[in-house]
Amino acid sequence: MNKKGVSEVIATVLIILLTVTAIGILGVVIIPFVQKNLEEGSLCSDTLNKIEIIHDDSCYNSNPLNQRTDVKVKVGNVDIDGIYLVFENPDISESKSFDITSGKTIPEINNNIILTLPQKGGGEKIYTVNKGYKNVRAGAIIKSKRCPNPDEDELFSCLT
Repeated sequence: MNKKGVSEVIATVLIILLTVTAIGILGVVIIPFVQKNLEEGSLCSDTLNKIEIIHDDSCYNSNPLNQRTDVKVKVGNVDIDGIYLVFENPDISESKSFDITSGKTIPEINNNIILTLPQKGGGEKIYTVNKGYKNVRAGAIIKSKRCPNPDEDELFSCLT
């Protein structure tokens, strides 16, 4: 029997086994990871330009006796679990962020009443914060994650 021929067969079998094992690892680990990330990304892509700050109905008051920021948010035809609002005062490098979901209360928003979300398909809600902020961003929350690319607005001063 030729020993050299047998070791070539064993080497070929080992290479095939290594290849099959590598493919199995890719199938079990890498593919589900990529699928999960693609699914999460597509969920947020549906919200792009569907969360809108209504500029004409949003403003701030920086008067120390009556500080507040009113933000009117409109939701397009998209399913969301919540809205996040980020308020900023760029002059003093100050910002505050809130995650709003239906049934939640936040002491700084709407005088701590139970919050609701705007209805899907064009619903609007006003959220009032008890401090004057000049800029605001509003975005969607889906599956407890903030979607990127929120709507942004530079607010004007309220007249009253």
